[in-house]
Amino acid sequence: MQVQANLTMTPELKSELRNMVHEEIASTIQGKMVTAKIPEYLNLGESAAFLNISRGTLTKLINKGAIKLVPFGRAKRISKKQLIEFMASREV
Repeated sequence: MQVQANLTMTPELKSELRNMVHEEIASTIQGKMVTAKIPEYLNLGESAAFLNISRGTLTKLINKGAIKLVPFGRAKRISKKQLIEFMASREV
């Protein structure tokens, strides 16, 4: 069952509605840009999530030498740049 409705809007209401939609879209895009900021160096869990693989698979890739670790004191990190290059090298 489909329902159709015809609405008549004043130019002012139409303009206000358009402005509200534009503001909401801009706010949503801005929010996504803030959450999309990824640090330059990621820990193993973050790296696995970035590649969308399990941590075990990431460990196998590290052991094979496909991905290199960067030591930060006792912690180990992987550069975001290296992960992007790794993904690009495996594109079909």
